[in-house]
Amino acid sequence: MLVPSLLRAILELDPFPQRELAGLKYCFSSGEALSLDLARQFSARLPHCTLMNLYGSSEIGADVTWCIVSESLSASVPIGRPIANARVYILNQQSQPVPVGAPGKIYCGGAQLAHGYLNRPDLTAEKFLPDPFSNSPGARLYHTGDVGSFRPDGLIEYRGRADHQVKVRGFRIEMGEIEAVLLEHKQIRAAAVIARDDNQNGVELAAYLVSETEKRPTTVELREFLSKKLPAYMGPSAFIFVDALPLLPSGKVDRRGLPDLLDSPVTDSSRQIDQPIVELIAGIWQQLLNVKSVSLSDSFFDIGGHSLLATQLNSRLRRVFKIDLPLACIFDSPTLASMAETVEAAMRSNDGLEYSPIESAHRCDDPPLSFAQERLWVLDRMAPGGVSQNLPIAVRLEGSLDIAALEWSMREIARRHESLRTFFTAAGDRPVQRIISNASIDLSFADLSGLIEAARDTGRRRFLTEFACVPFQLERAPLWRLLLLRLGEREHIACLTMHHIISDGWSLGVLVSELMQLYEAARAEAPVPQASPSLQYADFAIWQRNWLQGDVLQKHLSYWTRQLAGAPTLLKLPTDRPRPPVQTDRGATEGAMLDTALTNNLRLLSRAEGATLFMTLLAAFQVLMRRHSGQDDIVIGSPVSGRTRSETEGMIGCFINAVALRTDLSGNPTFKEILSQVRDTALAAYAHQDLPFDLLVDALHTQRRSDHAPVFQVVFNFQNAPLPELVLPGLTVTPVPVDTATAKYDLTLYLKEHGDTIAASMVYNSDLFDRSTIQGMLRQYRAILTTAASDSSARLGSLVRSANLERGQSAMIDTERKQANLQRLITSRRRAVNLSSEAMVKTGFLQEGQTLPLLITPAGDGIDLASWAAANLDFVEAELSKYGAILFRGFEVDSTAAFERFARSVTPELVNYIEGSSPRVRLLDKVYTSTGYPPEYFISLHNELSYAHKWPGYLFFYCAAAPSRGGETAIADCREVLRRLDPTIVERFDRKGVRYVRRLHGDRGAGLSWQSVFETTDRSVVEAYCREGSIDFSWGEDGSLRTSQVRPALATHLRSGARVWFNQADQWHPSNLASEVSTALRSVAREEDLPINAYYGDGSPIELEALDHIRGVFRQATVAFPWREGDVLLIDNMLVAHGRMPYTGPRKVLVAMGSPITI
Repeated sequence: MLVPSLLRAILELDPFPQRELAGLKYCFSSGEALSLDLARQFSARLPHCTLMNLYGSSEIGADVTWCIVSESLSASVPIGRPIANARVYILNQQSQPVPVGAPGKIYCGGAQLAHGYLNRPDLTAEKFLPDPFSNSPGARLYHTGDVGSFRPDGLIEYRGRADHQVKVRGFRIEMGEIEAVLLEHKQIRAAAVIARDDNQNGVELAAYLVSETEKRPTTVELREFLSKKLPAYMGPSAFIFVDALPLLPSGKVDRRGLPDLLDSPVTDSSRQIDQPIVELIAGIWQQLLNVKSVSLSDSFFDIGGHSLLATQLNSRLRRVFKIDLPLACIFDSPTLASMAETVEAAMRSNDGLEYSPIESAHRCDDPPLSFAQERLWVLDRMAPGGVSQNLPIAVRLEGSLDIAALEWSMREIARRHESLRTFFTAAGDRPVQRIISNASIDLSFADLSGLIEAARDTGRRRFLTEFACVPFQLERAPLWRLLLLRLGEREHIACLTMHHIISDGWSLGVLVSELMQLYEAARAEAPVPQASPSLQYADFAIWQRNWLQGDVLQKHLSYWTRQLAGAPTLLKLPTDRPRPPVQTDRGATEGAMLDTALTNNLRLLSRAEGATLFMTLLAAFQVLMRRHSGQDDIVIGSPVSGRTRSETEGMIGCFINAVALRTDLSGNPTFKEILSQVRDTALAAYAHQDLPFDLLVDALHTQRRSDHAPVFQVVFNFQNAPLPELVLPGLTVTPVPVDTATAKYDLTLYLKEHGDTIAASMVYNSDLFDRSTIQGMLRQYRAILTTAASDSSARLGSLVRSANLERGQSAMIDTERKQANLQRLITSRRRAVNLSSEAMVKTGFLQEGQTLPLLITPAGDGIDLASWAAANLDFVEAELSKYGAILFRGFEVDSTAAFERFARSVTPELVNYIEGSSPRVRLLDKVYTSTGYPPEYFISLHNELSYAHKWPGYLFFYCAAAPSRGGETAIADCREVLRRLDPTIVERFDRKGVRYVRRLHGDRGAGLSWQSVFETTDRSVVEAYCREGSIDFSWGEDGSLRTSQVRPALATHLRSGARVWFNQADQWHPSNLASEVSTALRSVAREEDLPINAYYGDGSPIELEALDHIRGVFRQATVAFPWREGDVLLIDNMLVAHGRMPYTGPRKVLVAMGSPITI
C-alpha cells in the first residue's frame, strides 16, 4: 500500500524496475487523492497489475471504501463503495443526505469506528457524533472533514478537504480541483496549490510545480491552459517551479515545507523579462498595486487596478516614457504584455499630447489660483459665509494621546505644504494666493469628561457639528482648524475641518499618511522621516495656467462642446416641494449597504463586460434617473481627482474637477448596451478631464440660473481615492461621522467599497426631497442593480419595472428603518384596526396582461399579514381559486415563526412532507427548507405529491433570503397547461393514468433513503402507509424498498370544479435528466433499479414524443418572477404547478404545506 506521492516517485524511477515488479498482482493507493494522470501512468507502466483506490483514516480503522481503478476513467478516480460493516454518508449542512451529484461532507460509521481521541474529550465530541440513521443504540458517525458526492452509479467521488477550501476575492475554491487540472498538462509532473496571505493583497493562490520536461511551460501558457478548464478566479497568482515537492515521512506532500514566494527560484515570466519597457511598466504596477510580482499575462484590473489607479498609471507612463496615451488604452490593453506593446508603439509614433512636466516655478509675484480654486473663490464671493465647501473629518482616539506630539505633527505638515499656509485675496482684477511663512495651527480644546454620559454624548455631537459648520474667511490663514474634545482620561475626539479651496479627498490621504509618520517620530524623539516636497501646489497652479492654453485647451474644448451639444440643461426630477428661486444648500443624508452577494455579482458583471465597477454602478444610476425623470438624455456629473500628473500625487491642495457624463437611453437598450455606452463615455471623459469645469460652462454658453447648478444637478461619486487607515502608536482610532447638513447639488450618490460590500449614501437637498423619497430611490437602485447583475441583456423597460416593483424589500441595511419597522410591528398587534380587504390591502399584478400570480400589497404601514388573512379568509380562498397563486409582498414577515403563523391563519391543518421525492430539512414543526438540489439544477414544474394518495391542497413559500441571481419559483396554471396539450395525449393519459415506480435505498446508495422519505426507521410504519394508499411494495436484500403506485393523470379541482393536468410523469421519467446523467444511470443500473421512473398506468412505456410535448407546453405556460426578501407565495397545488430556476448566491426559501386532500 502506497500513498500517491510515493507511488508517483516509484513510477518515475529511471530505470524503472519492470522485471522486479512483473509478479505484482495488486497495488493499493491510500492516504491522498489519487489523480487521474497517476492512475493512467500506473496502467501504462504496470498493465498486468490491478490498482485499487482506498479511502479512510485512523479514526475509522484505516480504509473504509474501495474501488478498482479502471482504464476507462474519463474524469476522476472515485473512492468507491463502503467495505463490509462500514457505513458512509454524504450530508449537507443540516446533516441530511444530499442528492446524487451534489457535494457534501463525508461521514463514516460502522464496526471499525474508534472510540475517540485519547484524553481529548472536546475533540472527540466535535468529531464523533450520534448516528441519526442507525437503529443501534449508541451508534456514532465520524466527521472526516472531507467533501464528496455520489455518482449516478453509486460510487463516491472524493472532492477534497473542507479545510483545503479557501475564499479568494469572495469565491470559495477547492485547491485540489486546480491541482487536478494542472496535472492534465503534459509538461507538469506534480503540482501543489496553496493559499498565501501576504497582508497586502489578501489571500492569493500559489501553484508549486514539477516539470515533466527540461523546457518548462511559461506562465502565459499555464494561464491560457487553465482558462479553458477553470473560471478566472481559480487561477493562481504565481507559478513556482521546484525540482521536487517536499514530502512528509508518510509520503504525503508537505505543504508547509513549500518555499516562500519571495525566496523561490521562480521561473515565472515576470522574472525572465529582458525588455526595458516591460520592466519599467511592471515596476509601476508593483508600486501602484502593492504586488510582489507581475507576469506578462496579468491584467491590471484583475490584480487590483481600478479607474482611479488607471489615471495614476497613465500619469506615470507619461512621465517615464515621455508620452501621453489616451486613458482608453489602459482599458483596451490591460495585460502587461499588451500594454508594453501599446507604449512601445506610442513611443515610435510619438502620437499623443505634448509632454510638459511640472517644475518648481519662479515666484516673482503672488501666484495665481488654479482653475479649481478660482471657481471656489468666485462661489465664496457670490455667497459669503457658506459652509458647503467645508471638509470635516473626525476620529475617536482611545488610549494614551500625546497632545504635544499631535500638535507638533500638524504644525510640521503645515510647514511642509504651502497650501496649509495660504490665504486668498484680490490683486487688482484677479485673485491671487498669498503664502505665510509661519506654520501656525488653529487648535481648539474642550473638556467634556466631567459630564454625565448622556450630556457628554449630546455635547460631542453639538461641538462637532458647530465646529464643522463655522464659515472660513478666505482672506485669513490658515484655512483649516483642529478641534480636540476630551471625553475621558484615555478618550478623545479629534476633528479636522478644511476649506475645499486648499484640500480635497485625496489630500486627506496624504495628510493622514504623513501624520502617522510624524506622530510616531515625535513620540520616539526621532528625526523627521521625510524630506520637504520639492514641488508645491502653487507650482501646479502656475504650470496649469501656462499649459492649458492654445492647442491643448482647444482640443479639450472641442471634445466637450461636441459631447454636450444639445444636452438638456436640467434633469427634471419630480420633487416633493417646488424648487426655490435661489438654490439652497440645506441637505441631509440617507445611508444604505449593498450586500456581499450582489457586490460580487456586480464585480463579475463588470469584468465580463470589460468595464470597471464604477462604470457598472453608474450605468444603473443612469437608469434610476431615467426612471424618475422620464428623460432619455441623461447628464450626470462625476468628480475626478484632477491629478493626471504623477508629480501631484503627494501634494495637499484642491485638484478635484468634475466631468459631465451623458448617456442616451432612447430605443429601450439592454443593460449591456447601456454599460458599453457608459464605458466609452467615461473613458473619453477621463482623457479630457483636464478642462476646468467653469471653462466648460463658459464654452457651452449656458445661461447661469440661480435656482439650479449649470450642466448637471445630480452627481455620482464612487469614492476610491487612497485614504490609508489612520494608525497611531498607543491609540485605537475609529472614524466618527460629522454631518454638516449641506448639499451642493440636488442629489449626490456616494458609493464606497467596504470589503465584500458597497456602502451607499445619498446626499440630497432637503428643500426639494423628503427622506422617504430618497429611501425609495435607494431601494429602487438596488433593484435595478440586482436585475442587471442577473441578466445583463435585460432591457431598459425591464430595469425600470424592477424599480417600480420594489416595495421596500432590500439588502440595503438601514438601521433606523429596521428599528422603525420593528416598532410598527409591535404596535400593530396591539391596536384595533379595520382588517377588511378593501381598507388594508391593494391588489394587482406583477406585469400588465399577466394574471399569475395575483399580487397583494399592504395599503399602509404596520399591517400584520396573519391577522389580516385570518379576518379575510373567504376573500383569500376566492381569489386563490380564481388565480391559482397569490404573492404577498411588502408585509412585515421577517421570521420563520411569522411565516408559520400566516400559514396557520389560512389553514389550521399543516402537514408533514411524507413520501416526498426531494431532500428537505424540517425547521419548525411543519416548516421545511426548499429542495436541497444543487443551485445549478433546474427543477421542472410539478404538482407537489401528485403521485401520492395524499397531497397538500395549499403550498406556502417564504423568501427569507433572495439569491443574487436566478432562483425564481417558476409557476404555471394547470388549467392553461391542459388547454394547450394535444387532445390525443390528454385522452391517452386520462384513460391509462400514470404508474410511479421508485427504489429507495437502505443504509447507503444513490438517491433518497426510505428512512428520510417516510421520516421513520420502522418498516411496519412504512408498510402500513403503503397499504393505506394502495402502494405495491417489496423489500430488497440490501435493505432497499421498491414501490409502485398508479394515480390519475388529470383531476377535478374541488372548489371550482375545473379540470386540471395533475401528475408528475414528465418529471419522474429518466428522460427528464440531462442526457449524460441519464446515459450514466442506464449504464450502471437496470431500469428497475433507477431511483424513480414513470410509466403509463398499465405498465407500458410513455412515448418520449409525448413527454417532450408536455415539457414544451409547461415552458410556454411558465411564469417566473424574482424573489424579494419577505415575499410569501400561496399556491393552490391542484391549480398551479411549481419548479425552481438555477441560481447563484445564498438562497433561503422555506416551504409549508396544508389542507391535505386524500383519494
